[in-house]
Amino acid sequence: MLSVAENPSLDEVARVEPLDRLDQVVSPLLRTVYAHWKKERERGALPSTASIDPTALKSAVDRLVLFEVVDGGKRFRYRVIGRTCAERVGVDLSGRYLEDHPRPRFSSSATNALREVVRTRQPHVFSALRAIEGHYWAYQAVLLPCADGGDDVTRVLVGQEFEPGAPRVDRPTVVTKMPAESRRRLSA
Repeated sequence: MLSVAENPSLDEVARVEPLDRLDQVVSPLLRTVYAHWKKERERGALPSTASIDPTALKSAVDRLVLFEVVDGGKRFRYRVIGRTCAERVGVDLSGRYLEDHPRPRFSSSATNALREVVRTRQPHVFSALRAIEGHYWAYQAVLLPCADGGDDVTRVLVGQEFEPGAPRVDRPTVVTKMPAESRRRLSA
C-alpha cells in the first residue's frame, strides 16, 4: 500500500488533459455524464446549464459540482455541490469560492484545470492520486464547459468519482491496492 508516511512530500499527483475520447474516462458514472454533455454539444454551441437534464443524470447528481466562472476565470464559485462531494470535503461549499476549499493544494490544481477548460472551451479529464487521512485514493473528474447566453464559458459542470469504496474524509479505511487502470492513466 502507498502511504503518505512513506512519501511525505507527495500529497497529490494530478494530471489534466483534453477529453476527446470516451475511453479516457474510467468510471461508468462519469462516462454517462460526459456522454450526456457531448450529446448536447452536438447541437453546435457549448451546452447551457439549462440544457443539461438532471433526470438523465439522476445516478450522478450527488457527484456533480457546478462552478460559476467569475471574472473570466480569475475565480470560480461553487454554485451547486452534490451531497457526496460535500461529504468527502467535509463541508458544503455552495456559494463559496474554490479558494475556500479546505485543501489549498487541491484548490490550486483544480483552479488551474478549470482555467484550462475556460481558455480552450473544451472538456478535460482530471485524474489524481490524492492523499486523504494518510492514504492515497484514486480520483477522476470530467470538467465540462457550459455557456449560458453567449460564446464565453460561464459555468463548468464537474462530475467526480473516487475509486469505488473510497471512504468519506471523516471515515477513512485502508485501501491496499489501486486498480491497474488508474495507475496506468496516472503514469502515462
